[in-house]
Amino acid sequence: MLHFPDCGFQFFEKTSLKKNVLYQTLQEHVKGKVKGNFNKYLVNRKGIAVALHGKKETPLSFEDEIVKLLGE
Repeated sequence: MLHFPDCGFQFFEKTSLKKNVLYQTLQEHVKGKVKGNFNKYLVNRKGIAVALHGKKETPLSFEDEIVKLLGE
């Protein structure tokens, strides 16, 4: 297992989403419920999640949102 000191959890460790600090933080910022893995969060330059997209959506389907965030 890889462990990064400032991260607080091990990479590749199986965990419950509800107990995962990253998941909890992302959920505080966006509306919508994550039902599993592979969902996509758009995060602004301040580290705030501003949008949630489902696992079946491709990045090209919300490309305009990505371009807008990159321009900020």
